[in-house]
Amino acid sequence: MSALIALCALGVMTSCTKNDGESDDSKWKEVSGTYTGENLALTVNGTEALDKSVVVAAQSSSTAEMTLTGVVLGEESVTVNTVMSSADGTDYQFEGENSNNDRVISVEGTLVDGVLSLTVSNTIVSELVGNWQLKINEIPDSFEPTELVRSAEFYMALETPNDSLDLGIFKLQNEQVKTLFSSLVGPMIGKAIDYANIDFVADGTFGLAFRKTGEAQDFQLPPLGIQYYVQTEENSNHLYGAVPKLLVDMIPGLLEGKMTEEQIAALMAGVQSLLVDLNTHYALPMQFKFNTDGSVVVYASRDFILAAMDIIVPIISELPELADYQMLIPLVVNALKGTTELELGLVLERR
Repeated sequence: MSALIALCALGVMTSCTKNDGESDDSKWKEVSGTYTGENLALTVNGTEALDKSVVVAAQSSSTAEMTLTGVVLGEESVTVNTVMSSADGTDYQFEGENSNNDRVISVEGTLVDGVLSLTVSNTIVSELVGNWQLKINEIPDSFEPTELVRSAEFYMALETPNDSLDLGIFKLQNEQVKTLFSSLVGPMIGKAIDYANIDFVADGTFGLAFRKTGEAQDFQLPPLGIQYYVQTEENSNHLYGAVPKLLVDMIPGLLEGKMTEEQIAALMAGVQSLLVDLNTHYALPMQFKFNTDGSVVVYASRDFILAAMDIIVPIISELPELADYQMLIPLVVNALKGTTELELGLVLERR
């Protein structure tokens, strides 16, 4: 009988030990949840990020999946697989990475007393990262071929059904149109500025500095929270310049007294239709491609150009400086709407 009692007691002790162990081992499951507000201390590239949320889904005692919502500019959400560790079964550490051809998202953080402290690093790895300058050449003057003028290298791609642009009163071959645009726009920019430098920093910040012709000092873009990001697809590279909504929302106030309320409202509606709404920012969509000499073309697509013309044309049509061209403007607009391909941009070279 005593032996039977001893065996029963041993069985009970073994059962208790197993249950206690299961309870301790499963404590990692409590890590799972949505962290936001006071339960989330989040920094992105060294800047505190507010009004964000992070969902943690613990997969085991050593791995967790983190979903960052509204944290990475240009991406609604990003999921990062992290390594999770704990020295005492109460506080946890996380580390992980999510990468593609355009950027690397690294996360590192801790969970202590229900508060997730997370540091996120967003590093752009595109070939676009670096210091660039507007490519300016010396070309023969259109009116005085023996004279050389400074001309920004202008890019234009143009295709039409009949390989010509019909302006109603006359037609121009596509190559003639491209030559005409280059001979007008390039020298106009080359005459206006000595140089323009553009910096695409790996952390997504954007720098711009240029000097107007005849001036002694540069203009430098102030730190206004303007950023950029790139998204590469199979046949195209997209570049987005992201401006805080607060800056865009200031435009109507700056235009008061210069335009009517109806004109301002129409302008803002048009501008916002051109931009990508990123919740905290508006992004200007552009594209880019590399030349064989290492330079890069940054350009606007046909859809963007035509949409922008609908906004710009009503404004410039009222400018007294363009009074002599009032009949030509609608002809040019209609002709460009008849294109099958249209790209306009500038060429940058590394410095």
